[in-house]
Amino acid sequence: MAISRHYLYNQFPEKLTIENKIVIFADRVRGWQIYPAEEIIQLNPHSVFVVLLSLMQYFEMIGKYIAGFANEKESPKFFKIGFREVAPYLSPSASKFSDSDVNTIYNKVRNALYHTGITGNGVALTGDADYAIEIQNEIIIINPHKLTISLHNHFDFYIEKLHDPNETILRQNFEKRFNFLHE
Repeated sequence: MAISRHYLYNQFPEKLTIENKIVIFADRVRGWQIYPAEEIIQLNPHSVFVVLLSLMQYFEMIGKYIAGFANEKESPKFFKIGFREVAPYLSPSASKFSDSDVNTIYNKVRNALYHTGITGNGVALTGDADYAIEIQNEIIIINPHKLTISLHNHFDFYIEKLHDPNETILRQNFEKRFNFLHE
């Protein structure tokens, strides 16, 4: 039974160490979300909606791991936590987005995609934007090509920090979330 893109269940000990959990998690996110999104967007220029569907969940997911959230629901709260964590990788202005801006992205991009299959009004998707996510004149501008790169870069940074035993709280929160989902 596959537990990630490159690993089977029987390749790990019955009692997983935190390092095992990090390896599995990293391979899942990279192998089942980030890499396929990068591959799809390169092969098909009309794949931006499927790529966004795959990637917009990243913010909530990473927010829950960072916070060590061992429960369900509360999507908007953890989307915001994750977005704030990833913002420096998205654009120079994303770290300065107001809570209202982040809520708008949550509603018009994440929720609209998940519930209607298309983004809400006031969202522009383009491969020509300089950054992954910007807001100009109240229009959310998303470059899905840059978004895949931005999330990939953030995820690599996050995984690198998780491997550092000095990142005690980050590692505890990661393991709390991982255990909640998998044990």
